[in-house]
Amino acid sequence: MDESPAGILTKKITFCNGNRAQVVVASSTSRAFFISRALNTARPGALVVLVGGAGGISLGEMQSLRPLFVNVLAPLAQSLGAVVVDGGTDAGVMRLMGQARSEIGAEFPLIGVAAAGTVALPGGEPFRPKASPLESHHTHFVLVPGSEWGDESPWLDRMANSLARRCPRITVLINGGNISRKDVENSLASKRPVLVVAGTGRLADELGAAQERPRLLKVVDIADGPDKLKESLTSLLKEASMIDKFDEYKFFAESTQHLSERRQAATGTYLTVNTAIFAILGFLVKDVGVEGSYILLACIPLFVVGCVACLTWLTIISQYKKLIGWRYDQLMDMEKNMPETHQMYLKEWESYFKPKNGKETFGFSIKEVVLPKLFMVLYIVAAVLIVLWKLGSFGS
Repeated sequence: MDESPAGILTKKITFCNGNRAQVVVASSTSRAFFISRALNTARPGALVVLVGGAGGISLGEMQSLRPLFVNVLAPLAQSLGAVVVDGGTDAGVMRLMGQARSEIGAEFPLIGVAAAGTVALPGGEPFRPKASPLESHHTHFVLVPGSEWGDESPWLDRMANSLARRCPRITVLINGGNISRKDVENSLASKRPVLVVAGTGRLADELGAAQERPRLLKVVDIADGPDKLKESLTSLLKEASMIDKFDEYKFFAESTQHLSERRQAATGTYLTVNTAIFAILGFLVKDVGVEGSYILLACIPLFVVGCVACLTWLTIISQYKKLIGWRYDQLMDMEKNMPETHQMYLKEWESYFKPKNGKETFGFSIKEVVLPKLFMVLYIVAAVLIVLWKLGSFGS
């Protein structure tokens, strides 16, 4: 057994059928990010969290659900290059997914997340007398702290968010009970759309029959057939992808707005500095009454400081203009991939900011650069006038 610097233990286990799997044992302080790194799976094309019935599914229900896994869920996960995450034990929907993956010869990672005190490893002592065996066709397992069924629920949610790596991610509910209800609530709280397969019993039928549903909870009936199930899964993955894109777009837009505010704050600061310099000059000449050569000694250094401040101001405006311009380009590229949105930045660019005849026609930066240039002209003119005045005084 190997231990990582993050306090995570990893080891390989071998099942009676010869299949091998990697086990990652997490502590209460382990972070999902480091657990994901320890699993060492490739970046997925999609992520599917499978929740639902375990011991509460009868043998007859298992037989009726088998085609759903063999003909729909496992082939779709394989075609998408997905990672599937479930509870990992040899029961219910987890057993069906493991067997379906093996039956079709799929290669997608199948990761079970279970509370350590509720499962028994092959060839080893169980953590408790009534521990459940792990499903032997899974490729990875994450054993998290806990000794009761349901202790793994928050970890399942964290692992799903970490493993997704910004790919489309959904949760599929088949059958299920109270623990599955917590899993569904966690998924919705994480903005992970949930597909409820009604007609599979218990919680799935209850949620399917509900009159009011959360926006991210969709329902498909198993009686609609495999084509409808595939269509629903594909559609929900597309919706999940749009949610991720919109969240990224929203974050990018907000951070760009903060950057614009910082640019305006910088302009306000340098405007205050230059105004203060002229106020000091007025104070020295008018109130203090500095005369003669002392005017040169007092004013010229202030003029130099003012010119340096204006040059720095111009540089900052130029740098902010480039950075904010690049961000607006990224936002417009994002909007091109979201044709169903209003595309505000694209329309704003076409209407106001797009250069005409090779020249910028509108923009705050165009007006901002006038202020430091104006102050520099005033400093230079004032300095020249004072020098000429003093030379005239010397000549007389």
